[in-house]
Amino acid sequence: MAFAFTQRTPQGPLARYVESIWHARGQIPYARERIAPTGSTVAGIVLGAPIRQIPDGGAPFLAVTGFLIGPHDRPIVNEPTAETHCVGIVTTPIGCRAVFGVDPAGLRGRVVDLPAAWPGAAALRQDLLGTDGPARMLAATAETLSAGLDESDHGVDRCAAAVAMLEDSPARPIGDVAAELGVSHGHLDR
Repeated sequence: MAFAFTQRTPQGPLARYVESIWHARGQIPYARERIAPTGSTVAGIVLGAPIRQIPDGGAPFLAVTGFLIGPHDRPIVNEPTAETHCVGIVTTPIGCRAVFGVDPAGLRGRVVDLPAAWPGAAALRQDLLGTDGPARMLAATAETLSAGLDESDHGVDRCAAAVAMLEDSPARPIGDVAAELGVSHGHLDR
């Protein structure tokens, strides 16, 4: 089967936390691909043959049902073992906790088993296995993510306020921004 890739940008509240949802199916014409670091957390729900993920300097992970790639600052190798059939979720830099309930700091530079990290993965995978066509799969994924979204602040509003202050006055000392937000300079850095 020729390789086909379909991508959707979420709308509404989910858009703050998820950059894209994608569906990939088919055989790539090469054995593996090296993917540049994005800083985002990426989940893959494997619907076909296992997919090997190899973070630069990290241990290979063979995903049978799903994988969760933590934010990484080095490339990762994607190596399908046969024809790819996968639905992916790319979070925004603030989306991992809101979407998956997982602190992204503990995932940095690693790949872990998605169903072990995110309890909703197994049910979503079952739903997707019974769904026809990329458009319906992407819609079902968006619905599931929206229904489970945790929009608790987690510091997101404070970060948005800091960004707005710095956009308004780029030369403003970060210590002044932290003081106005009522946090320490180190806390704001983190």
